[in-house]
Amino acid sequence: MKNIHLYMFLEEKIKKHEIYVFIDTLRATSTITTLIFCGAKEIIVKRDYDDYLKYKNNDFILVGERNSIIINEFDYDNSPYNIFINKRKIENRKIFLSTTNGAKTFEKVNNYSDVVALSLLNINSISKFLENFNDIGIICSGTDNTISLEDSFTAGKLIYKLLEKFNFTLNDSSYITLSLAEKPLDYIFNSLNSIRLIKFNKKNDLDFCFQNSLFDVIPFAKKGTNIFNNLILKK
Repeated sequence: MKNIHLYMFLEEKIKKHEIYVFIDTLRATSTITTLIFCGAKEIIVKRDYDDYLKYKNNDFILVGERNSIIINEFDYDNSPYNIFINKRKIENRKIFLSTTNGAKTFEKVNNYSDVVALSLLNINSISKFLENFNDIGIICSGTDNTISLEDSFTAGKLIYKLLEKFNFTLNDSSYITLSLAEKPLDYIFNSLNSIRLIKFNKKNDLDFCFQNSLFDVIPFAKKGTNIFNNLILKK
């Protein structure tokens, strides 16, 4: 029997799974997905950025934020919209990414399993890829160790897609997010993170992140590497 276990925020006690799906809709996994689409060679994701000069001096592009504000001396904030409109500058470059919530979530689960980064931007590609797995862990980054509406919405959308093709045993959190899967986007735009982005004049990011399956990419990180690459599947 196929199994899905959803963790709705980082501080839940997690277990090892065959593969982990990492979600931070606003904005880390949307940014990772967009970077991969734009042709980034690799994306190193770390919460701690104290040694960022090591990467800057080795010709990495630095992308990151703290509390929605660009990190001083970084090239871009965690903005998928800005990454997308600067696609030519991203192609064939290595990226160092550090974010408030997403980076620490990814670091935690990447110690347990291989990881794919899910956003609404690549939800079709990820759902097709996951058809090959029997034990799937899904983790939502949340915000400051609490549940976030937009991450739960994205998780529900993914689980709904998987249930269309296969029977899965679900935990209670998975059932809860399914109730959000059919909610209109106007409902999700009321999340605290959505309101925060609007407050910081990042409405472009909000609109960009809620586009459905814009990119056919699978950001994939081998266990323990902290590095995302685009997984190219055999046709």
